[in-house]
Amino acid sequence: MIIIVIFLLSMFFFENKTYSFISKINIKNLRYNKNNNNKYHLFASRDLRKISSFVLDNSILFNKQKIRKRKFNFFNVCSNKMSNMDNIKEQKENDGCGSLEELIERYVCEISSLIERNECIKGIDDEDLKKEFMENEKLLQDKKMKLKDLYGKPSEELKLVENRTKLENLVKRKFFYTNSFEIYGGASGLFDYGPSGCLLKSELENLWRCHFIYYDEMLEISGSCVTPYQVLKTSGHVDRFTDLMIRDVVTNDCYRADKYLGDFLKAKIEELKKKNTKEGEHVEEKEKKQKRDDDINENKENNDNNNNNNNNNKSNYNYNYDMIGGMQNGNETLIQKIELILRKLDGMNEEEIKEIIKEYDIKSPLKNDLSDPFPFNLMFQTKIGPKDDNTEDKNKEKCKNVDNNKNLNSTNTNNNMNNVAFLRPETAQGIFVNFKKLLEYNGGKTPFAGAQLGLGFRNEISPRNGLLRVREFQMAEIEYFVNPKKKNHEKYYLFKYLMLPLYPRDNQLTDGVVIKNMTLEEAVEKNIIANEALAYFLARTYLFLLKCGINKDGIRFRQHLKTEMAHYANDCWDAEILTSFGFIEVVGHADRSAYDLQHHMKYTGANLYACEKYNEPIEVEYVKMIPNKAKIGNTFKSEQNKIYSCLNEKTNEELLIIDEELSKNNKYILNVSNNDSINNECKFELTRDMLSFQKYKKKVQEENFIPNVIEPSFGIGRLIFCILEHSFRIRRFTDDKEERQYLSLPYKLAPIKCSILSISNNKAFYPYIKQIQMLLNQYNISSKIDNSSVSIGKKYARTDEIGIPFAVTIDFQTLKDKTITLRERDSMLQIRISMSHLVDIINSMLHAKKHWNEYIAQYGLFTQQVLDS
Repeated sequence: MIIIVIFLLSMFFFENKTYSFISKINIKNLRYNKNNNNKYHLFASRDLRKISSFVLDNSILFNKQKIRKRKFNFFNVCSNKMSNMDNIKEQKENDGCGSLEELIERYVCEISSLIERNECIKGIDDEDLKKEFMENEKLLQDKKMKLKDLYGKPSEELKLVENRTKLENLVKRKFFYTNSFEIYGGASGLFDYGPSGCLLKSELENLWRCHFIYYDEMLEISGSCVTPYQVLKTSGHVDRFTDLMIRDVVTNDCYRADKYLGDFLKAKIEELKKKNTKEGEHVEEKEKKQKRDDDINENKENNDNNNNNNNNNKSNYNYNYDMIGGMQNGNETLIQKIELILRKLDGMNEEEIKEIIKEYDIKSPLKNDLSDPFPFNLMFQTKIGPKDDNTEDKNKEKCKNVDNNKNLNSTNTNNNMNNVAFLRPETAQGIFVNFKKLLEYNGGKTPFAGAQLGLGFRNEISPRNGLLRVREFQMAEIEYFVNPKKKNHEKYYLFKYLMLPLYPRDNQLTDGVVIKNMTLEEAVEKNIIANEALAYFLARTYLFLLKCGINKDGIRFRQHLKTEMAHYANDCWDAEILTSFGFIEVVGHADRSAYDLQHHMKYTGANLYACEKYNEPIEVEYVKMIPNKAKIGNTFKSEQNKIYSCLNEKTNEELLIIDEELSKNNKYILNVSNNDSINNECKFELTRDMLSFQKYKKKVQEENFIPNVIEPSFGIGRLIFCILEHSFRIRRFTDDKEERQYLSLPYKLAPIKCSILSISNNKAFYPYIKQIQMLLNQYNISSKIDNSSVSIGKKYARTDEIGIPFAVTIDFQTLKDKTITLRERDSMLQIRISMSHLVDIINSMLHAKKHWNEYIAQYGLFTQQVLDS
């Protein structure tokens, strides 16, 4: 009765706000709110399944009708120290959309649509269209300003390291994925996906297809995982697909050099920082002690001896302080030096890594000496067919012989390799060897993109950290074939205003600052990003990661250092995501130039040229090379044929570059690959007197060229790991005695979209459960039934743990009026709807047509069943 009186009095003073009340019935925190349907509610911070409460209509107060007492289920407050109602208020301030990432994605979609519309109607002589154009321009400026403000807002704080163990337990308990062959002790670097993980992976791949393949009309293929030796020899993988390895000289245990050194140096930094902290505390204690001594000595003005001692103490203290301060400064300098090494580590060669091991006296985990670094080929070798190769050493040891066999080529070059194959290290080669067929399928037109999802394999030296470093992994790759003179994209203008967190190579080697206030257009103009096509795919990847639920403050695009770029690349940018293990590469973006097509064409003789036809003839500059054979022969003697062969393979554009380089510097370094090994590359210095060029122009109606390739490459397993870490949440209650874990997955990615629950296991509910499941199945909305006898609160907790966004609850009111409750996972709020509305509501939220808050406003919050007294 006391609660009712307090509540009635409060309604006249407090409206649309959340307030706390204290009661005498063990309810620590009651919350009051008036919803859009003019109903007042009491909310509690704990599950009040056995406690009564009241829902009052405003009209009751004035009509003096009886207040009916009804029982209802009540649910726990959200995490992050916010009540459900506070969450709704904040989301309404964000235009009714949930997270910052969702808002950014929505604004980009709206801006791109306006830009595209204006591009279509621009220049049309129609007054209505001109008026629309001007209105769109004003709207564009407004939305771009709002988008810019969103970039500056901090996203939700990530507690990745703190929550890692809890997430690992959840993943294991709910069987998202597990180590393969676990009952046999497990196989390092291999993982099996369970039911939830398999569905999540499938949804992620479908989202990737929609975002990239369907949006840009890409041509998808599915190629073989087993790749013949010569394909990967030609592509350079046999010789260059390596990581540097080091070995414990006593135990022969092998480690990947860059990762082992990285872990050691990070631990070294932490050690130095702790020293600085201790030294700082020591200085602070000295200062306090000195101040006390000074105060004592000031009271003894007549004692000259004490004054002299005081001065001596001061000088001794200053000496100690300067010494400690100098130690701190020395540690800071060393920390900065090590941090610079860490930023360069991925691109270091054998000699540089050897020097670091020596300088920091790095030992193995057992304190043994480490070997010098050496390359280790990462491909799994196999054979096609039953043919036996007697020359192969079947009993060679994994690590002992790798010093003498630094790559697969050295043992196999002279043998018959017709039946030797590898498990593919990338899916890209399957697209390259089918380039001509894809070009014909596309009507001979460029640019176009090929795409492929499939397994890749790397014989990792030391796999670890779950899905982050494995030996078998799902990839999703795009190969965008483009004219080398026109490295642009027709939709670039729709996204060039985006500001991505860019980490250029110059910044990595200097201040380590990530650029966050530069548009893609500016980055291309300043030559930070090599071309528009590459910038376009960076933008599309950024939006895709936001769509996957990745925290915007946990994304950066890092440019490869020149020393770490792949053998085929002109420019590379990695989309890196912050994890509990630091920033991890998840998507690689490479300008592969024409490397792959050129080498496949050279080896096979296949015609892998593309042709661009012009509407009208254009004038093109050509160049004819005239070598000075006498000068070249006298200088290079037996090597001259290699030089001629290499020069004859150069395209017209490449010859023009050689001519320009000779004119500018009077020399040109020609790189000639040895036929036996790409690693044994020869360099020849050509001078101006060895080569001359005759330029001429002619009109052409078409142009033949070898397309260049822009490649985004996604690691699906790594992305799943990041999605799980970024979506993991904990609901803590006000007394901190209980917590519930859940996955706040984007609706589209959720393994199962809707759970179907009954308030009890009463048999009267079964027909409705099946009816709702059949209704959802008709519209391909996945569902999961739980009609067990556990409490409804536990059922909700179960579905939240695997990220199911919506829960339908069938209760006793359903039997009466055929209505059901729909609960949303993140807010834990419910609405009551007709069964016939369920599919439309879920579909609209899955496709981001409407937000949950809009349905709350439409239907009002559900808090109790309507039952007879």
